[in-house]
Amino acid sequence: MLLFYFSVFLTRPFFASYWKSISSWDGEIVSGLVFAIPGAMALLALCLKSGTTAKNGIIPAILAGTTGLLLQASGQEALVLSGRCLFGWALFKATVRLDWLLFESASSHSYAADFSKIYFFQSLGALVASYAAGSIVAEYGLQATFLAGAIGLAGTACLYALLFKARAKSTAAVLETL
Repeated sequence: MLLFYFSVFLTRPFFASYWKSISSWDGEIVSGLVFAIPGAMALLALCLKSGTTAKNGIIPAILAGTTGLLLQASGQEALVLSGRCLFGWALFKATVRLDWLLFESASSHSYAADFSKIYFFQSLGALVASYAAGSIVAEYGLQATFLAGAIGLAGTACLYALLFKARAKSTAAVLETL
């Protein structure tokens, strides 16, 4: 959870600055709307109840999020917008499925303690990402946070596969989860 949330939150602190640097629509309101696209996609997925009841498909969802971050690193407005949409959809699916997996493996008498641990690592990932983002931007530029986040999400998928011995899914199963 720590690496997952670190990777997800890494792009947040400087996203509005990044959008303003690549877009001709560089006002604060438009930057805020573009920033909010992943949240809107998550709400849409929630309203559609798209895949919220299955714990399968964690790796494809994380890899879709990785792709969304890579699209955002392109610096091209249309690809960034597409990447924001894909990232939001994938983030919703991965988060729901990871939380489901963690609570399914917990016993009912330890839910409160387990939730506290999950929340601690989510918060720690977001906090560390905020500090790391500044260093990454200062050293490598605004686009580097997307690349670092994508690497982190790919690492999360690898760790999940190793720790939970997930089996590779067919192409049809991957497409079904999106």
